[in-house]
Parts: sequence; structure tokens; C-alpha cells
Amino acid sequence: MQEWITYAIIAAVFIAVRDIFSKHISHKYSYIDYVGYATLITTIGIWSYIFINNIQMQPLDTKYFLLIVVRIIIAYMIVEPAIYYCLKKSKNTGEASSIINLNVVFAFFLSIYAFNATFNTEKLGGILLILLGGYYVTK
Repeated sequence: MQEWITYAIIAAVFIAVRDIFSKHISHKYSYIDYVGYATLITTIGIWSYIFINNIQMQPLDTKYFLLIVVRIIIAYMIVEPAIYYCLKKSKNTGEASSIINLNVVFAFFLSIYAFNATFNTEKLGGILLILLGGYYVTK
């Protein structure tokens, strides 16, 4: 098994756990409260790790600074609020996740464009199965 598959499985398990926690949190705190607390805790944790381990960070060039800013804007102003409200308003996190995880289809097609990834009938079959699975999970 390729190494990236192991990481993907670990991520999938903990994304499911995260979604369950998020649903509970969304009933107690607003999105802004949640992001504020999460950002504070994450900032303290990351900077503590950096200082304790004496990590020398690479200088950030302008191109990547802008890329990081755009990613943060997309993540915190579009993706995270959409996931937050989707999980909050859904009855079942599995149903919500089956639609959210259609990002695989979008990422695949974007990868063809951005990274010249290959496309064949097997991959088309996989995409159709993902779409069909999402349909049946939410039906």
C-alpha cells in the first residue's frame, strides 16, 4: 500500500470524528465563537511547538504569502462556515458528509487541469460510483 493511502485513511477516520464533534459544538456556539476559540487554541499550540522545538521557519516569499492568504480566506470564509451550517442543520452527519465529500469529484477534475492528471474510463467509473453512493446515502 502506498504511504499516502495510510494518511488518507487516518484523515478519513478523524474527519468523521471531527464532524461528530462539530455537530455538537454547533448547537452550543456560533460559528464566530467556534473559529475564535479554535484559532486561539491552535495558535498557542503551534507557536508553543515551534518555540519548544526551536524550529527555524523558512522566509515566506510574496507568491506563497498570497497563496496562503487566499487559502485561508477560502477555508474560513467559505468552506468552514458551509460545513458548520451543513452539519448543524442536518439530522445525520453521514448524510451531510456524503455530499461534502463530493469534493473528490471537483478535486479530480481540477487536478486534470492544474496538474495534467490522467483521465480514463476506470476513473470515470469511480466518479460515477461516488456520485451514486452520495445519492443513496442521502436518499
